[in-house]
Amino acid sequence: MLTVEPQLVEAFVNTGQVRLVFWPNLGLGEGSLAAAEAAYCAGDQDPVRFWAMHYRLFQQQRELWTAQDRNALLKSYARELRLDEPAFAACLDGGKFRPEITAQGQVRRNEGIRQRPSFKIFGPAQPQGRLAAGSQSFQAFQTLIQQARGE
Repeated sequence: MLTVEPQLVEAFVNTGQVRLVFWPNLGLGEGSLAAAEAAYCAGDQDPVRFWAMHYRLFQQQRELWTAQDRNALLKSYARELRLDEPAFAACLDGGKFRPEITAQGQVRRNEGIRQRPSFKIFGPAQPQGRLAAGSQSFQAFQTLIQQARGE
């Protein structure tokens, strides 16, 4: 997704054709929850920072899952991204977004979404949305978006 997502943003999101919404999938327990909280806490400072943290977390998945002190690692990412460190730490340590993230994760489980990444694509021809599970190519997304539009 690290290569396809920027293409989607450029071709569809930046042109106003598609809205990209992130919902966490908490299938890997506390690590998933901590990663989602870090992204939400970054986004609390600036919505653009949500995506910067999101990309950083995807780039460093192995490091994140094997970290002895995950919160310290997440705070180091906040430092690298030049976030307000005390505000980020207070958000992360205080669990500011934990209830929201947990609720969103439950919605995903109730919908049967287990695989990461998963995408639900809505449009006039698919008002209930169509699930695309797993990594997809840009061309596959392009086709799914066209189908959702009824093209």
